[in-house]
Amino acid sequence: MWKLIRGIDFSAIVCGQGLSILNTFTGVFSKLLLNLGLDTPLFQLLWTYFLIYTTFQIFFLISKQKFPWRHGWKYAIASITDSQANFLTVLAYQKTSVVSVLTLVNTSLIFVMILSYFFLKHRYNKYQYSGAAIALCGVCVIIISDLRDNNWLWGGTIEGDIYVLIGSMLYAVTNVYVEYLMKNEHGPQEYLVVLGGCGSIIMLVESICLEIDKIRSIDGVYQVLCYMGFSFTMLMIYSCTPYYFERYGAAMFNLSLLTAMVYGLLFGIMIFGESMSWLYLIGYFFVMTGIFVYSLPKKNTNNEGNDTILTALSSASKDEANLWKFT
Repeated sequence: MWKLIRGIDFSAIVCGQGLSILNTFTGVFSKLLLNLGLDTPLFQLLWTYFLIYTTFQIFFLISKQKFPWRHGWKYAIASITDSQANFLTVLAYQKTSVVSVLTLVNTSLIFVMILSYFFLKHRYNKYQYSGAAIALCGVCVIIISDLRDNNWLWGGTIEGDIYVLIGSMLYAVTNVYVEYLMKNEHGPQEYLVVLGGCGSIIMLVESICLEIDKIRSIDGVYQVLCYMGFSFTMLMIYSCTPYYFERYGAAMFNLSLLTAMVYGLLFGIMIFGESMSWLYLIGYFFVMTGIFVYSLPKKNTNNEGNDTILTALSSASKDEANLWKFT
């Protein structure tokens, strides 16, 4: 057992929880905007995508590196699925209950593992299957807590639930596809430039069509600061996730984000005066236990050994060429 614990890659857990906390901050800024009377999630995403595009376009201009346009269509596919996953999830909040959204959006972990198995040829071991199951049990405990606080009412509608499920599938498709790109010598900066550009255009059209009246009501400095806080936090998340996918995989990323529900409530207690049920702590314990179990080292098989060799050779070639270092 001690050998198993020593073999855990704690960097994957720490980095994953860092991304989960950043994801929680986006929820905090969104709630601050709601308290200010602004329900403009698409406009928030427009700021995010535009900031991503501007940041990494500047990187290309400063580094004087040529953009590989021949791969642009590959990154555009990911930007379309990502933006529409965000759009459908946002739309679901208007059609169904928060409990329903938070429950069904976590199904993206299941979709990621299925897609990774068939398309990326990942072969999960007993620890990974067990870890994912334990973490999802923790989510169920958290959902039970929310249902109890809501007088055991689900509050969801079929239409809204369908939006969440489609959005979760699109998130899974995006994450697995980006993992594939990052592990096949595609640069994160290239992907993020196209993601930001295409996402900005899509969100601009959708926000004008659906939120133009609300956008016109923006008139305060504090509101603008909340938009900026949301966008810079999302920039940090999007900037880190391609590297996380490349090193640890999309499944570990989605597994790590399950703790965001608990972190969100902790921030809610500190900032908005919310209360927390003891069931949340139990749920958090199960989720973190699942993450640790998932991270237990697996025994080497012939296929896994080949994957390790290929990954090592890929990393070595990248180091020799000094490609796409991120600091």
